Amino acid sequence: MCIASLAAQDKCSKFYPITESASYVHTLYDNDNNELGKVTYSVNAIRVNSADYTVKIEAMGFSRESKYRINCYDTGVSMYPISTGLAGARSGSATTTGDNIYLPNELEVGETLDDVEMNIRAGSANMTRIMKDRKVLRQETITTPVDTFEDCYVLEYFVEMGIGPGMTMKTKTLQWLKEGVGVVRTEEYNFNESTGDYMLENISELTSRTN
Repeated sequence: MCIASLAAQDKCSKFYPITESASYVHTLYDNDNNELGKVTYSVNAIRVNSADYTVKIEAMGFSRESKYRINCYDTGVSMYPISTGLAGARSGSATTTGDNIYLPNELEVGETLDDVEMNIRAGSANMTRIMKDRKVLRQETITTPVDTFEDCYVLEYFVEMGIGPGMTMKTKTLQWLKEGVGVVRTEEYNFNESTGDYMLENISELTSRTN
């Protein structure tokens, strides 16, 4: 697989802004539509074959920062963490190893994407995070405070997070991806052991962008 040039954004990713100083703000709401906080995504460095993202999270009374690198290929992008802000870690950060998250530039409804397994270490704590059953469900129009976005791809995936001996947290995520914009909406559902169902936990919507 050949690595593509970043001379033009459309040669790298259709779904992530690879423009210096690009900044996207997502507002987080609970399942009763109460605002919990904001997440800011910004591009802070561009190289020939990659771009570094800084993700600043300010929500629910805490603030932390993570950094990600996006590598550009001829058919898509792969993303992996450089450093990850993690609540509860003494240093406030964690190290992550494992698979990169790959997203093709060309998506098709019904397409299945590769699973992703990561190991997260924060101090003496060691956790495993598995993203599985990643699938492109459909295309649809969605409206956020920024704009109405047509033909968004709706992606679904499930996460299993091993947080201790015999303890696994399960979630389901739906993401709306718009070409040239990125993620415009995310819904996260927690698994209820007693009912066997996934219950809506929070919603994140694109509320501001500069690029």
